[in-house]
Amino acid sequence: MHYGRALYGDDAATLDDLREAVETLEETKQITQRVLGNAHPVTRLVGEFLEKARVALGTRSASL
Repeated sequence: MHYGRALYGDDAATLDDLREAVETLEETKQITQRVLGNAHPVTRLVGEFLEKARVALGTRSASL
């Protein structure tokens, strides 16, 4: 979770870094949903991080 957050939060992140952040957070979200459930605060936090990573990736992709 924090690894993905660190990747997309880095101003110098490459497009590959952003893709890795999204992939990592997607996997983490699936695991937290299965283990903790959708209502758990950690699952929600991972979801928020995932959305931010997707926005960062979309923004960077669009600017190329």
